[in-house]
Amino acid sequence: MSINWVMLSEGGGFTPLPGEKTLYTSPPRTTLSLQSLNKYPGKEPYIIQSSAGCVHLTNRRLIYLPASPTPELHSFAAPILNLHDTHVTAPWFGPNVWTAIVQPVSGGGIPAQHAALELKITFKEGGAFDFHTNFERLKERLQQAVEVARESGYITGDGSESGGGRGAGALAGVNLDTVHLDELPTYEESGQDPQPGPPAALATPLSPQDSGVAVLPEPARQPSPQPSPREETFSPPTEPPPGYEEVQRGSIVDELERRLRSAEEDDGDIGSDRRDAWMILREVLWDFREMTCMVASWLTCPSWEFFSVTWNVIFVRAISILTDINAREANLSVVAQERLSQVSDHLKASEVDVPRGREALLEKHPDDVVVTCALRTAITKGGKGGFKDTAAADLLHGAFKSLISRSGIDPSLVEDIAVGTVLAPGGGATEFRAAALAAGFPVTSAVKSLNRQCSSGLQACVDVANAIKSGMIEIGIGAGVESMSTQYGPQAVTEFSELLDSHAEAKNCKVPMGVLSEKMAKNKKIARANQDSFAAQSFQKAVEAQKKGLFDEEIIPLTVKYTDPKTDEEKTITVSRDDGVREGITAESLGKIRPAFAKDGTIHAGNASQISDGAAAVLLMKRSTALRLSQPILGKFVQASVVGVPPLLMGVGPAAAIPVALKKAGLDKDDVDIYEINEAFASQCLFCINELGLDMKKVNPKGGAIAFGHPLGCTGARQVSTLLTELRRTKQRIGVTSMCIGTGMGMAAVWVAE
Repeated sequence: MSINWVMLSEGGGFTPLPGEKTLYTSPPRTTLSLQSLNKYPGKEPYIIQSSAGCVHLTNRRLIYLPASPTPELHSFAAPILNLHDTHVTAPWFGPNVWTAIVQPVSGGGIPAQHAALELKITFKEGGAFDFHTNFERLKERLQQAVEVARESGYITGDGSESGGGRGAGALAGVNLDTVHLDELPTYEESGQDPQPGPPAALATPLSPQDSGVAVLPEPARQPSPQPSPREETFSPPTEPPPGYEEVQRGSIVDELERRLRSAEEDDGDIGSDRRDAWMILREVLWDFREMTCMVASWLTCPSWEFFSVTWNVIFVRAISILTDINAREANLSVVAQERLSQVSDHLKASEVDVPRGREALLEKHPDDVVVTCALRTAITKGGKGGFKDTAAADLLHGAFKSLISRSGIDPSLVEDIAVGTVLAPGGGATEFRAAALAAGFPVTSAVKSLNRQCSSGLQACVDVANAIKSGMIEIGIGAGVESMSTQYGPQAVTEFSELLDSHAEAKNCKVPMGVLSEKMAKNKKIARANQDSFAAQSFQKAVEAQKKGLFDEEIIPLTVKYTDPKTDEEKTITVSRDDGVREGITAESLGKIRPAFAKDGTIHAGNASQISDGAAAVLLMKRSTALRLSQPILGKFVQASVVGVPPLLMGVGPAAAIPVALKKAGLDKDDVDIYEINEAFASQCLFCINELGLDMKKVNPKGGAIAFGHPLGCTGARQVSTLLTELRRTKQRIGVTSMCIGTGMGMAAVWVAE
């Protein structure tokens, strides 16, 4: 099938669309390659190429006309707004390549099964950076023009083209005259109020014959002064192309790896003579020193800084490569490998100054680990609620099936599934693998069960995110589940051996959490009145959120078998609401409940988390993968921390873990919009909030585990769903999930909503 998105003229050029102007043309020996991103079972790979041609940039499209058209590639065009993840690759030798991800339009000639393709344009005569700069400038100004027109009500949606480049399409209401390559004029305050009238970004009238779309006329404007003609004389550039330092560093490191790998292939065993490997490293570093002297005048940073940072980058990669080669070829001892790893990690820590702070976190990058679907079951009372007769694996099965249905993800693309749980029989490994298979995941999808007590669900999400970051997998699921109805009780903790009982701190690990919380509340002087007030607010916030339907988006209804405790009749019911949420709870009513763990204590059933059942699941992948698969992006994972605290002060875990996570993310506590801190006990949650100096209004805005329950392994994954849903609903961005962990630990993670 031919690709013909461009209307061709008899003269060999193309016919512009209404209002379309050509703003840039590449040198003639420019090649094009268009191919599918990955090969998946059942999908034929797609590739089409041209060895020479010209690229044209207009104020709405990228157009490629091959020098020698073929039936397969007569011409190619893509709307600028349909091109993503653009960048230039500058190899050590050879021409520069401009790469982008392109979303095909309907009727454009691309087979329907390819939702996205990789476009590569190779500039054999140079000009890749110039082209990239012009493209980014056009895209930015086109997006601005679309935004103005959308805010004015003249277009809807995002302005992306969908008509294959025929007619005015989605840009009919946009003033394309504002999309150009000229520098914008310097702002000068006129002192006059702007005249009323339609916005300047509306298009001039188009005849029905031109576009078939009626648009409003643009108001009369004073003619602007024409820019002076460009100088014809050549002057050398005074600034480096965009990303110059990064490209040079990458090229140097790539060349180092090429030489080391080549030496390994030639010699067969580079590990047998490490001196050869270090000689290669020395040669590359010497070449790098010479290159630095030549390019120093083009660096935007001091040459010594460029040299220092690049040295670390090279040395880290060198150690990594040599470790890999030596471990594979010469079977290095474990001690040597650990030492190399320590040196590598030390150098990585000082490799570059990573942008930090709130604004840096809000930036979007192709390698961001993003959440494209997050959901949960309802949370029901342990032993009483709708899930009391449902096994944990069956709850998980329901969450998995709903995740596949809601996200539309091809189950065969999911490579690994991590499930957090605390009380599942046998650790859940067998049952959860079976649940994944029954839900529709193929045998190629791996499954594991993990237990870090109350943070198990969060740990599952973080494990999957880190596996994606490292390149181990591309797509994974972090989940959590608990059936406290069937598994909770004294049998959950075994007797300690004499060895463990003889160690004071180790022995503290088996003290029941209720007793621990009582000790912590007494140690930290958390008054019962304050605990009851906090607990009452949790109930009240949850009641209000439930009435407004604020949980509906994250909860997936689940149909299960239920035995009526009064009649012993088995029924089939659909559970879609948290049944632990109760109306009418006040601090005064909670004040009448007897303490549970000490006669003069402060902890009771009303100010502690409920014993509950439930499941949650989170789908994660890189941003570039999500764009390629057309997955909606709910938010991204940023950083996580896990810390230890004294077992008897188990509840202070969030106060210790949250500052560590924030520091790693480069954030201050006030940069965070919402904190989801698990309410294991009002005493510990209240202490952590006060200790960190958090704004109470930012903490658990829809209530917490005191109001609707804490299914141990589920909570961490449930918090991700609750947090991202609320951030998006309130148009806020940064959130933190955190919890205390039995035996004395705390965990926290930073997330950004989109």
